[in-house]
Amino acid sequence: MVRNWNLDWEASARRAVQGLGMVAAAAGIGVWAAILLAPAPRPAPPALVAEGTGGTDVSPVAGWFGGGPASRIKIVPSGLIAAGQYGSAILAVDGGRPQAYGVGQPIAHDLTLVSVLPTGVVVSQGGQETELLLPTLPRLDAIMPVPSASAPAR
Repeated sequence: MVRNWNLDWEASARRAVQGLGMVAAAAGIGVWAAILLAPAPRPAPPALVAEGTGGTDVSPVAGWFGGGPASRIKIVPSGLIAAGQYGSAILAVDGGRPQAYGVGQPIAHDLTLVSVLPTGVVVSQGGQETELLLPTLPRLDAIMPVPSASAPAR
């Protein structure tokens, strides 16, 4: 049996190009199908930051420092760790950068952090104590708890 080794190179090249074209077309169809049929992304949850801290009442502290508005110190609590004598608070004093203060640590001249409560802080000056409340954030209804694996599905 004698084989004819004279191949038609032109026809073979056409078939190879045609095969590569079909593979490229199939890959393109697959990619575009994945892009176009992908599920739409879910909307992001609302921001977890309040729009403003609201009006913090500093009038009890203002009385300690005299009558004029120039002599008042404004303290805004922004974070609390209520842990008894080991508690700490993040306070912004006179519009400055918030800093962490521990219970018993001086905040300003003759002004000391006495205690940290779950709702605010107690400061003392000259033996007079005043409670400053933490601004409340609006309730977020968009965040839902994830059911545990042991809970029955609804």
